[in-house]
Amino acid sequence: MKDTYKRYSILTMVTRIMALMAFLMVHCELLQAQWVQLGPVEGFGTLATDSNGLYLYAHVGSGTIRSSDLGQSWQPLGIDGAYVFFNSAEIVAGTQRGMIFKSTDYGAHWDSISNSMAHTGITAMCRANGELFAGTQGYGLFHSSDTGRSWVPINTGLPMSDSFIYWSVSAMTAKDGYLFVGTYGGLEPGAGIFRTKLDTIKWTNVDPNFEGGNVYSFTNIGTILFAAGYYFDGGQGSIHRTSDDGSSWVNIAQSANPEAVSLCYSFPYLISGYHGSGVFISTDSGNLWIPSTAGMPISTITDYKYEDVDGLAVERGYVFAGISGDSNGLWRRPVSDLAGVQQVNAAQPEIQSFPNPFSQSTEITFTSEAVGYADVSIVNLLGMEVAHLFSGELAAGEHSFVWSKPAGLPDGMYECLVRMNGRVETMPVVLLH
Repeated sequence: MKDTYKRYSILTMVTRIMALMAFLMVHCELLQAQWVQLGPVEGFGTLATDSNGLYLYAHVGSGTIRSSDLGQSWQPLGIDGAYVFFNSAEIVAGTQRGMIFKSTDYGAHWDSISNSMAHTGITAMCRANGELFAGTQGYGLFHSSDTGRSWVPINTGLPMSDSFIYWSVSAMTAKDGYLFVGTYGGLEPGAGIFRTKLDTIKWTNVDPNFEGGNVYSFTNIGTILFAAGYYFDGGQGSIHRTSDDGSSWVNIAQSANPEAVSLCYSFPYLISGYHGSGVFISTDSGNLWIPSTAGMPISTITDYKYEDVDGLAVERGYVFAGISGDSNGLWRRPVSDLAGVQQVNAAQPEIQSFPNPFSQSTEITFTSEAVGYADVSIVNLLGMEVAHLFSGELAAGEHSFVWSKPAGLPDGMYECLVRMNGRVETMPVVLLH
């Protein structure tokens, strides 16, 4: 019995040391506590990821490119400036020439499926209720109910433009039975954020405060929707927030910043990218913003401090920023590093796991000091999530969650991540079948 306990204790010690070494190797960028450049890419623009977390996509001057190694190397996909929509391995892409292409293997091969919008460029796409929607440059919006093979205009209620037939669409998203679009209005009045019910198309400008400006991107946290853009009247960047599906909006941006261009979310961080001001983060839905700019390239433009951040995306534990200007390229930083190492290492709940190592199930326990929203997950040593145990509000006190019989996972070391109240705590766990 003593020999068995001794062997178990030695195994536990060895696996914990190995897990710690692997953790330090994978997360070595934490020690730098700044953005790291991965290499120049001409004309870097918007970023996106597939729903399975396998690839990072970027829209650059030469078209759409794809990376499978967290931005270290890139493969051109042969689509000219596409704005892509992801559904597992399936991608429907609309190009700047108004063509629609489809891929079923993450973009490695493409089939042309429609040219019904060849008179204009496709500038945004999204999916809602299993159907596709496309925004164009000056010709309004279109809808497809057959995965992109045929398209019909849906512009009822959309105001006319002085320069085109309709406003150019720069961003789209679907939420709670509504479709939201942001327009690119320049100095002309009438642009803004428009909303329609999905079952009855009739557009209404629900945020006229963006008139005479541009709306670049949307993201949401649960029931809250965020929009990033710019007012030409007053020269002010803006991020607006709504918690009632667009009926009312609040400006939550830093008023001194120029154009707010990009948004993304990775619990617990709402991340915003600006032209000239770098990246800001918030852990309270935008009430307080903290700059996260260490290591970002400095701008040579008067009144701009940093180069333009045109795209943001989160993939496998990292946040990526697409930079344009004199320092074209991709920049990366661990998500857990965004608020600074001092915040991540602040007083946090200590995680325990028993048994560890385990073969059938392990119970993960921790104590929280205050009520708050929590997320509990298991990731492998590449940072990819393999199990999601909990998301929701937790009261103060002790909590426990069971990770049971992980089907199909190989033996080895994994990490339990507990994210709560802006903090991240990790615990290595070992699976031995």
